[in-house]
Amino acid sequence: MGTYIDSKIITLTSQSATIKKNGTYLSNVEYQLGPFVQDDKDIIHRQITLQSAQIPYSFYVINYTNNQFKYRLGSGTIFTSSIPTGNYTGNSLITALKSALTANSITLAIVLSSIDGKLTFTHASSNFTFYPLTYSILPTLGFATNTTYTSASFTLSGIYPLNLLGIKVLQIRSSLLTMGNYSSIQSGMTTLLGTIPVSCTPFGMIDYTDKGQNRITFSNSSLDAIDIEILDGETGEFINFNNQDWTMTLCVYLTRLIEPPEPQTNHFQGLSLSSLQQGTNGSPAPPPLEKTPNKEPNKDMQELQLLSS
Repeated sequence: MGTYIDSKIITLTSQSATIKKNGTYLSNVEYQLGPFVQDDKDIIHRQITLQSAQIPYSFYVINYTNNQFKYRLGSGTIFTSSIPTGNYTGNSLITALKSALTANSITLAIVLSSIDGKLTFTHASSNFTFYPLTYSILPTLGFATNTTYTSASFTLSGIYPLNLLGIKVLQIRSSLLTMGNYSSIQSGMTTLLGTIPVSCTPFGMIDYTDKGQNRITFSNSSLDAIDIEILDGETGEFINFNNQDWTMTLCVYLTRLIEPPEPQTNHFQGLSLSSLQQGTNGSPAPPPLEKTPNKEPNKDMQELQLLSS
């Protein structure tokens, strides 16, 4: 018994999603496919591939996951400010930080080193403290996550360089598919369809094609709906596409059994001789032909009759 591959194409656009679970972010959507894959007994293996994608680089370096800033001057009030989302250079980000601080009557000198790429914050007469926060900008500014930092002698420098690279890789997932992939973000099994590197500049287009024909096994016996989740490959947060639509193509591969042809039936097998002698319409078959007697004269009898006479 052999097998063959039954392949099916799924083309998706965020614009035509049946459900947009996070609104204009367009990174958590669902589609109703109808009876696209059914629970057929001849299917022995199911696979899916993220074949291609065209995704706008419309998300920002400073976004809803890293734009907040918690701080205090001396023993005064603890403030939390938000930096406007967008794409920044070092200098434009310094301007935005100063503006947020000034709104709470705090003035810090902020300098970006051209040697090591680190930021240095200085107050004229008081020490100050930066606090960790769920969506803090501190890791972008060069500080460790979940750590409180207090200046010494009115000055505080970043531990690491300023990081304005932004999102470097997109994770594509589908929670409606049962798969056995692994992601270190979840530290376990995940419904990962693939990853797409962000290889263009902001406001360009990410054009992805799967060159390895990476087929991922899924165990759903049937498939009448599919969802697409697009997340930051480092933080696991949903991408905000700012209402800019993307397209994607998936391919489903179904390995099916080839049923052998049924043997030809011997219509006379098992029939009795009497039934074989029946006519095709059920009437008795005609009697067998009798042998035609040999009408050639018997020479011996002719000679005997001649002697007798």
